[in-house]
Amino acid sequence: MPFNDKQEEIIEKAQNIIKKNENIIIGEFNRFNTIDIGNIKKDRVNCEIQLMYPEIARVMNFDLDRYFKDRYYNFEKTFEYRIWHHENIPDNSAFSGLYEMDYGVYTMEYSLLGMETKWPANQYPVLGEPIIKNKKDLKNLNVPDFFTSGYMPMVIDDYKQLKEELKGRLNIGIRKFVHGPFQVAKDIRGLSNLYMDVFTDPEFVKDLLDFGVRFHEEWIRGWEQLHGIPYGRVDMAEDEIDTKKAIPPKIYRDLIFPFHVRLGNKYKNIHFHSCGDINAIAEDIKRIPYVTLIEIGPDTDAFEYSKVFKGTNVKFYKCPDPVSELLSENIKQREKMIENVIKASELVPIKILVETPSLEKGLDFLKTFRKLYK
Repeated sequence: MPFNDKQEEIIEKAQNIIKKNENIIIGEFNRFNTIDIGNIKKDRVNCEIQLMYPEIARVMNFDLDRYFKDRYYNFEKTFEYRIWHHENIPDNSAFSGLYEMDYGVYTMEYSLLGMETKWPANQYPVLGEPIIKNKKDLKNLNVPDFFTSGYMPMVIDDYKQLKEELKGRLNIGIRKFVHGPFQVAKDIRGLSNLYMDVFTDPEFVKDLLDFGVRFHEEWIRGWEQLHGIPYGRVDMAEDEIDTKKAIPPKIYRDLIFPFHVRLGNKYKNIHFHSCGDINAIAEDIKRIPYVTLIEIGPDTDAFEYSKVFKGTNVKFYKCPDPVSELLSENIKQREKMIENVIKASELVPIKILVETPSLEKGLDFLKTFRKLYK
């Protein structure tokens, strides 16, 4: 189906913003699940407000369930919101003219394995039950074909159709694989089971991690074949790696780190992301080959990491604690975190990325940031 008049008008507006602004994203595929992570500068700290999908739907007054399932509606509302954000939120966010497609948010990858997506009303899609109950299940699980498995045939058809209709006016593609091998292991095995396996059956965990790497490699192979361009940066979300509460540093080094090295050596451009406490493994993360981008989660000290990575040209983004540093009425913790990031910026390129369920609280955070850093 062709774009309707409203969608054509939105495309024209997006093109005009791209022509008139330097702070834009048009080429590099940088969408990491639901957030944009480009725009990290050496000469200043940026603060970017990124509303979560339910809040975007509320602010823009659209049907979130339809947004997740109707491709043309998704395209329309994606750019309608980006234009609104550009015009109304005075943060440092780049305007993205790149439409990076998915279906089911991060459940899209797992649909290729036959895993269920659950669709709670007005919320993010949720991944269904783990599929690896025992070693036999893993032995019988094959790495799926990128083009023929799960949601991909539908998403690829949408991609080809929209690309033809856009006629080069805006860039378009399918977003990249999100999760690192340990996160894949967690999603197919289950969190409690995986944590238990780490201590009782590490060889089984290695097999799970190996599957996670091979699954990621197949996605990259298919993605490059479909788009006809190099894949670029490889994203590794590893939120379940928390060396204070769950995974001791030695376990990370001996069990998980070799698989991160494997991806680094092969693809030579790694984004490491963990919202867990990774203070104790900064030197290890530094040794991942070709790591170029790192997320500093709420429990990890940005300044301490900056001292380890000084002079490496690795870029960082800091995500605030959603309660104590964002939603809380007491802003002392927020100010402390911002000041910590400002100190870190003297040593490494870094920005603050505020993923928020509340527009009001996001703007309040931005106000605090502007007070401390100009």
